[in-house]
Amino acid sequence: MRIKKLFWLTLCVIGLGALCSCDSSSAPDDNATSLPTQISDDLAKRCPGNTIEKIFTFTGSDFYGHSDSEKTYVYSVDKNKDEWLVIYTDRSWSRTIHTLKDVNTLNEAVRFRLFNDFQEDIKNGFSEIKEVSQNCINGKYYILRYVSDIPSAKNCEHTIVMGADGKVLKLTTYRLNNIDDVRPLASDIDWIAKHYDGASVAAYVNDMGNDDYITMHNGVVKNICFKFYGSERKWEKTEYDLPQGETVPTTVLDNLNASAPGFNYTQVTVTETPIGKSYTFIDGTSPERIGHIIWAHLNTQGL
Repeated sequence: MRIKKLFWLTLCVIGLGALCSCDSSSAPDDNATSLPTQISDDLAKRCPGNTIEKIFTFTGSDFYGHSDSEKTYVYSVDKNKDEWLVIYTDRSWSRTIHTLKDVNTLNEAVRFRLFNDFQEDIKNGFSEIKEVSQNCINGKYYILRYVSDIPSAKNCEHTIVMGADGKVLKLTTYRLNNIDDVRPLASDIDWIAKHYDGASVAAYVNDMGNDDYITMHNGVVKNICFKFYGSERKWEKTEYDLPQGETVPTTVLDNLNASAPGFNYTQVTVTETPIGKSYTFIDGTSPERIGHIIWAHLNTQGL
């Protein structure tokens, strides 16, 4: 029996040592004086009058951190008891997430869109409202979550990503990854600027592991996705609704009619990928939103 007890004690000590050796985080701290001057000065400008509740510093790389760097999380509340999280990477401002309690504190353009286009959907209110600012994205955007029914399921969680101008940038029937834990990469935004001339990134989210940059390009909202394959960073795809005035190539329509004769569609989306371009035809009148994907260009060389 003594040998058995010693064996388990040894395992516990080894496990504790392993945990300690992998933990590169500081203990939470609620003392504002512990912040480096570079951070405290910037924080005072971004959140004047806020009460700091907790400070947390993490050093190292993680799944969403993308790089081996020091990340400082400063949690605070304002006079309205709204929660603020300001995040710094290597002591430089990275992003600010302001969690709002009241939808009526949103700006007029956002409220107008919500109460006119989503009035029935949001009748039970929001489970979360976040105002987000990022260091490599101009302007603010909003992430809002609510529960509503869809034809195939009851009480389905929805997420709306909306610009400060009230434009709906993304709408999902599931929860996106927590914006507190993810951030855009400057290298991705440089890639977008190079491949989509004149594009402007309006928002960033992480959707099921994809880093999604919701981008305005020639008046069209485009969802540009990047992903890690091991240590290699790759552009995954770009998706958008067929722009107004643009027609589907005749060869694509011929292939649709051949594969699905008489199929009626109400929406067409375009997907660009490293292996080619495709069109998705969707029947929006069907609860299942039946669709057909037809490739316009497909290059599988090297796959």
